[in-house]
Amino acid sequence: MTLSSEQWYKARNIDIGYACERLGIQLKQWGRRLKLEGYGGLYILDNVYYRWSNHEWGNSIDFFVNYFDMSPDDAAIMLLNLTGDYSQSEHAYKPQANTTKKQNDNDGLNCVLPALTKDVRRIIAYLTKTRCIDIDIVLKMIKRNLIGQDERGNVVFIWYDILDQSRHIIENARGFELKGTTQKPFRYLSPTNKTGLGFNFIVGTEITKVFFFEAAIDAISFYELHKDQAFIKDSLFQSMQTLGIKVIFDTEETLNMHFNESNCFICVDNDSDKKENYAGIYLERLEKQFELKFTKLIPEQGDWNDVLVKSKRQPDA
Repeated sequence: MTLSSEQWYKARNIDIGYACERLGIQLKQWGRRLKLEGYGGLYILDNVYYRWSNHEWGNSIDFFVNYFDMSPDDAAIMLLNLTGDYSQSEHAYKPQANTTKKQNDNDGLNCVLPALTKDVRRIIAYLTKTRCIDIDIVLKMIKRNLIGQDERGNVVFIWYDILDQSRHIIENARGFELKGTTQKPFRYLSPTNKTGLGFNFIVGTEITKVFFFEAAIDAISFYELHKDQAFIKDSLFQSMQTLGIKVIFDTEETLNMHFNESNCFICVDNDSDKKENYAGIYLERLEKQFELKFTKLIPEQGDWNDVLVKSKRQPDA
C-alpha cells in the first residue's frame, strides 16, 4: 500500500479533535485544548497531542497508532477518509485478505473484507453485555452474514447491495464497518460506492419506508427498541456512515422512491448538549439547502444505543 507524500502530509495535519468527533471518541474540553481521559494527562491541540506522564508527543497519525492499535497506513487512510482526501481507486484497505473470497466473482464493486474468524464469542459478549443488544438479534445477524468478527476481535458490520437478490453472501459484500470491542474506542468505515451505500438490513418482505442512522449500532438498537411496532414493518434500515448526505439521495435513486415525511425517517443522534451540534446542523442542511422532506426521530439524549442501554440497565420501579 503506497500513499503519496502529499497524502501523508495531509493525514498528519488533520485536526485530532475533529477526527475524534467524527469517530465518536469522547474528549473533554480543557481550556483551548482537549483531553483524552484515562491516559495520564493526554492533551490535544489541533493536530498535535502531548502526554505529560511520559513526555510523549506526536501528530494525528501517531495518536491513532499509539492509542487505538492501528498501523500507520490504516490510521492515515482513516484520517483521509474523514476529509475526502482518500481515493478507493488508488488505494484499497486490506487489513488481511479474506481467504474465502473468490476472486473470479469480484465484479469490480465488491470489497475485500478483513479475515473473519469462526470464533465469534468476543463480539457476542461485546454486543450483548456492553451494547445490551438482545442475543437472539445478534445471533440472527451473524447467521445472515451481516455481522462477523475479525482476527483482532473487532466487530465487522458487513453491507451489501440493497437490491441484490443474492444478498448476505460474503463474496458479494460491498463494504464494511469495523468497531473495536476493547476499552480503546475504534471505528473504521471502508470506502464505498453507489451500490454499497452502507450497512443495511430489511425488516419485512419489501421496502416501503427507509430509516437512516449514523452508524450500524444505532440501526440495530433502534430495531430492538421498536421491533414489535407495526410502523417499522417493510422497511430498510440504512446506516449513513456517520452523517452522509449523499447516502440518502443515492438510496432514494436506487429504490426509485420519492422521499417525504411518510417514507423517510432520519434517526440521528441528539447532539444538543455538545459544543458542536453536528446532527442539528445536518438536519438543517437537509431541510433548507437540499429541501428534503422527512420525519425526524431523535432520542431525548445521546444516540439510539444509549437509549437501549438505559432501558435495560435502569432499576425496575
